[in-house]
Amino acid sequence: PKIKYEPVSKQDMKIDCVDKGLPTLVISDGKIVEEALKNVSKIDVLNELKSRKLSVGEVFIMTVDRVGEFVVIRKECEK
Repeated sequence: PKIKYEPVSKQDMKIDCVDKGLPTLVISDGKIVEEALKNVSKIDVLNELKSRKLSVGEVFIMTVDRVGEFVVIRKECEK
């Protein structure tokens, strides 16, 4: 069968796409994952937390990708 329409691609829209790769787990349940420090410096991790006014213990999950973008999920407050 002949396809009348095809999905638009990033090239069609002239959108640059950076491959960020899989994120690296940096903090898990309030503890720094030492293995992750091969990919990112501890100073960068602590500076990122400082800019968000967080301590390591307040973080449930923290990841970083190849371009240096961090994602932080805070621990939920216990009642």
